[in-house]
Amino acid sequence: MMFQSTQVISSPYTNDFSHMWADRYTLDAVKLLQIYTRSDLVRAASQEGRQQTVAKVKKWLTVSSELAELKTNQLFAGQANIVEFVEIKGLAKQIETIYTELLDLYQNQSAELAGNLFQGALTSYYMDRGYGQKQLRAADLHAFEKSTVEVKSLLSLFREQKFSCRDSRIMGFMSTHFHLVTASLKNHLSPVETALLEPYMRFLEEQACIPWERLCKAANRYDAYNPTVGLARNMLSQSQEISQQIYNHALTHFPYHQSHHGYLREAHIATSSIRDLTMFQVYIWLCILEGNSSSIEHELLPLCRMVYSSLSVDWELVEFGINRIVANILQCIDDNSVWTVQPGLERILFLFSQPR
Repeated sequence: MMFQSTQVISSPYTNDFSHMWADRYTLDAVKLLQIYTRSDLVRAASQEGRQQTVAKVKKWLTVSSELAELKTNQLFAGQANIVEFVEIKGLAKQIETIYTELLDLYQNQSAELAGNLFQGALTSYYMDRGYGQKQLRAADLHAFEKSTVEVKSLLSLFREQKFSCRDSRIMGFMSTHFHLVTASLKNHLSPVETALLEPYMRFLEEQACIPWERLCKAANRYDAYNPTVGLARNMLSQSQEISQQIYNHALTHFPYHQSHHGYLREAHIATSSIRDLTMFQVYIWLCILEGNSSSIEHELLPLCRMVYSSLSVDWELVEFGINRIVANILQCIDDNSVWTVQPGLERILFLFSQPR
């Protein structure tokens, strides 16, 4: 379901949504230069530096994946029917294959994307604060599209080999495993190495649970000036900021919330919470553009119920996030979109308010 193959025909809206998708994995060289020295960045981003980073990751990949497999199994042990949906034996080895492909993509990126980028960004820092990000995206957009195809192919093959049926709950199993592997691997990298490799790891995690490609396809069904698609484009272009704001509000309403992974206020929980809030936004707009709530009802909702209950996340916190996203959208709807958007939003609120 989440990994279904979709061929997206290019259109102005599809290109807009595709660029928003790629932007999520774009390094801002100017921002990095405010945190790290240019020499450290150039050294880590060079061919030799990337080879060293990849060697570190590969050294710890097997151990990290096996430990993540054990922890994932423990987290989902309380799910009485999870064994009916997955065959977990040998999961770690399959994850290693996918990570190895991702590391190859990182190691083989162009020289322009490495040292030259940070030199250019530094030179132009006071003239154009956005230079670094534009430069990187221009150099890497083709590589991103190539990565999407290759990683999606590996994930699809992995699902077919390791899971006995197609059910959205297997995505929770996979995404949790990826998250745990990534968190473990970061412990063995320097801060600069982590900063440069992080978008690749985040891409893999999000590819397992955020249906950006299907959103692009749904947007392509509309004409160029449809107000609903325009609203979706405008709001999703701010999805990261919206997620951050909602997370900040959640901290004030649930200041002592603790799951199996830690307190809501901890940095790594903030990262995963903001990712999940973005996932909610993409699914909500996917349902609005598809004209039905099927994707949420049969994918997102079962996924949330399985993963969050296993992690001891209060459902009130989940509802809080959904309600805030919906309220945000309702504030921005004009008369041209209200009859198209509001019924779908009401249905989504109803689904998440039901007893589990």
